[in-house]
Amino acid sequence: MLLSQLAALRYFSFGKFVGAILQGLGVLWLVLEIDAYFWPTTTDVVRPLWWLFLGAGAVFGLSRAWPRTQASAKVSGTDVGVTIRVGDIFTQPGSLIVGANTTFDTSIEDGTISDKSIQGQLVTRKLCNSVEHLDREIESALRGEQSEERSPADKPYGKRRSYPIGTVARVQCNGGRHAYLVAIAILNTNRVAQGSREGLLDALPRLWEHIRTRGSLEPLVAPVLASGSARVQMPRAGLLREIVRSFVAANRAGKFCDELTIMLSPGDFLKGLYDLKELARFLAYECEYSPVGVDAPAAGPVGTSLDREPVR
Repeated sequence: MLLSQLAALRYFSFGKFVGAILQGLGVLWLVLEIDAYFWPTTTDVVRPLWWLFLGAGAVFGLSRAWPRTQASAKVSGTDVGVTIRVGDIFTQPGSLIVGANTTFDTSIEDGTISDKSIQGQLVTRKLCNSVEHLDREIESALRGEQSEERSPADKPYGKRRSYPIGTVARVQCNGGRHAYLVAIAILNTNRVAQGSREGLLDALPRLWEHIRTRGSLEPLVAPVLASGSARVQMPRAGLLREIVRSFVAANRAGKFCDELTIMLSPGDFLKGLYDLKELARFLAYECEYSPVGVDAPAAGPVGTSLDREPVR
């Protein structure tokens, strides 16, 4: 929480802060003038507390001018919510959505999986007791799924059983929490993952359908999939929009969760990789006007101006 608020300082506007202070002081002055008209002694009481008067205006101005780190909207015609929030994905309650590779390799020690990735942190943040625990859960979840064996020459390390893009493994984490590992990238011979926009767009409908048929309407928490090790050549904000479009369209075809929260890394937010005001406008438009059907085209321009801007 603290990290996300510090990241928000990048977008702090001193001009907006001063304007909000003047607005707050104007309201307080009007209230004081009306009060003094009926009870003249009020002025004598308030005058020694001028510092409290100015402090209240400053607090009001700060609350109005502080950059927002969250945007929310409801999918029209449903009670399903979508939230974009800056913060640590592991502090947000709900079942995790985690990007994985098609062989579901999990090894951190040999560098196949970074301990800084979301998948790596399933172990390092103790959501899973060990890599072995995670492997057992994945093996059980993938039993019966279509797969093929990669050759030792093609993949001389780790696991060789490869699954199609979009394959999902639902694993049990500590504390009864679940994680949905979805295959969005392919590991090459040098342990480098490679994904694509097309692969992500193929994977997302399969992910939502898996949750629809095997989940339990639990809240979902996701990072911006394919924005890290998958190396997809697309801006992070563009990837986020694709996730939102796919999720909204899938929910119009049938409800499968109560809420999706997409967490933005405070570090990425601090670098200016996301414009939360623009994303809030996009989110409101998409949730209100996107067409029915998973395969329906995306609705409206990203920067469409709206009268309401649900940033909080």
